[in-house]
Amino acid sequence: MAQLSDIIENSQKKVLKAKTLVAKGNVIRIYGSAPGKERYSVTGENDTYDTVYDCRKNLWTCSCPNIKNISCSHIIACMIISGRFFQEQTRKSENEEQ
Repeated sequence: MAQLSDIIENSQKKVLKAKTLVAKGNVIRIYGSAPGKERYSVTGENDTYDTVYDCRKNLWTCSCPNIKNISCSHIIACMIISGRFFQEQTRKSENEEQ
């Protein structure tokens, strides 16, 4: 079973990797996607991945091989570009204060 410290460290590494992807310009929003969806192309270390946000379901998906890609660095990078990463962090902080 994973220790909380390992989970936090892994999350921090993913956020740092995502920020690096954004800083290098490796995240591109693709316009003209299906209604209610935002599509991004993310060039990672090994390949280019298709990352999609379904606005209606509030659900992110990524074509990377990460089994638990709900929190992969590609999705986090797209969340940063779209502004949703900071909205999510603010919402979590507000919920913790209550």
